[in-house]
Amino acid sequence: MSSPPHQYVIGVGSQRCGTTLLFHLLSSMQGIFMHPLKELHYFDSLQRPPGNSFRALQKRGAERRLASMRPWRGHFRGRYWRNTNELLANKEQHEYAYSDLFRYIPGRSANRFLGEITPAYMLLTDSSLMKMRREVGNARIILIERDPLQRVISAFKLHITRSVGRESRSFSDAELDRRFLELLETRGTWVDLQRAFNQYADAAARYRKHFDHVLVMDHTIFKDQAACVSRLEEFLGTRANRDQVSRHLKVKYNSHKRGYRPSNEVIEVLQDRFMLSGVDML
Repeated sequence: MSSPPHQYVIGVGSQRCGTTLLFHLLSSMQGIFMHPLKELHYFDSLQRPPGNSFRALQKRGAERRLASMRPWRGHFRGRYWRNTNELLANKEQHEYAYSDLFRYIPGRSANRFLGEITPAYMLLTDSSLMKMRREVGNARIILIERDPLQRVISAFKLHITRSVGRESRSFSDAELDRRFLELLETRGTWVDLQRAFNQYADAAARYRKHFDHVLVMDHTIFKDQAACVSRLEEFLGTRANRDQVSRHLKVKYNSHKRGYRPSNEVIEVLQDRFMLSGVDML
């Protein structure tokens, strides 16, 4: 099997663990090009059946980005931005290679690593990871873990914001508790996904069967700039721009403006539904 022309660094989750911050930190490191779409969803889309609703959602998103593009008149940034979105909008993942999503990138030959971060990759099966290995070679894999209870609460905040919109900002804690309990009682897809996104040890074990370089970091490391930078520099063998890192660590990416503290009743249901005492952190 031939090696890909570039090495890849891929963030694989978990959801609501600081992957957007990780994206910006990696973008500040020498010799790394992080795809500006951040989440390409290439490998998890391959795992989904044809006609899946998520694939349709991805297609509509790419179509919106294409429609909103200004004419870049051949500028290199417009060229790779358009290329990526045209592939996502018009073709199924099996019709093009993963490397095609990075075509026309600026300074391609000068970058040691090409990268992206898609939290859904944490849930890839062994067969999907075999396909990933064939496409990206022996990539560097990064997984972030977080206190499981706090991660699920953060995921709920995102869920309610997306499903209700700005109206959710006016909800009282009691109303949010009611909606949270209602969601948990359905025992539906969202609950199953959140349970899976908490299985850090299982995900790390799957990836280590297929890749030699897997870094697992705890979400709290972002509070210690020196430790965070040191871990990433050692893992990737490159240097970070300290000024840029410092600026990014001061930003709360994708945070929710309105605070919410779940009631004791909600916490007890969460602990029961997700068996949080049995979650393995690395």
